[in-house]
Amino acid sequence: MSIRILDSGKQLTGNKINRTEKHLGRPIPPAYRTFLLKHNGGHPDPSDFRMAGVHRGTTQIGTVRWFLGINVPEETFNLEYVLEIFHDRVPTNLFPFALDPGGNLICIGAGGDEAGKVYFWDHEREAAEGEPPTDQNLYLIADSFDDFLNKLGIV
Repeated sequence: MSIRILDSGKQLTGNKINRTEKHLGRPIPPAYRTFLLKHNGGHPDPSDFRMAGVHRGTTQIGTVRWFLGINVPEETFNLEYVLEIFHDRVPTNLFPFALDPGGNLICIGAGGDEAGKVYFWDHEREAAEGEPPTDQNLYLIADSFDDFLNKLGIV
């Protein structure tokens, strides 16, 4: 299925993304970097996707409210803002790239066995405040960023 990305931020250059990575102190995963160069955030249409449910063997519907961008007008949709807010709540091997309507994150694996895979991060099931983040609130959505984009609208 083909999706449209609406209300993207200003066009980015590779140099701007490089400066952002330097400021963040970590690289942006390659698939998301390519997306940023093309769209710089925005709202997908369609925006729903299927994922594994909380209970084994079930599925549930998720929604992308907004893909994060760089220097976008709405602060809460800004990549740097979200990484700052969630830096000690999300495992370091995950990189948030989108928000759902309920304040949850959609992340891409940034290293290890999770590299390139896309996960739903459920804030209601995250580790207690002061505890290190775990994978108990993560749900695999897709094996790659492109697979994730292809799942949008297939519900």
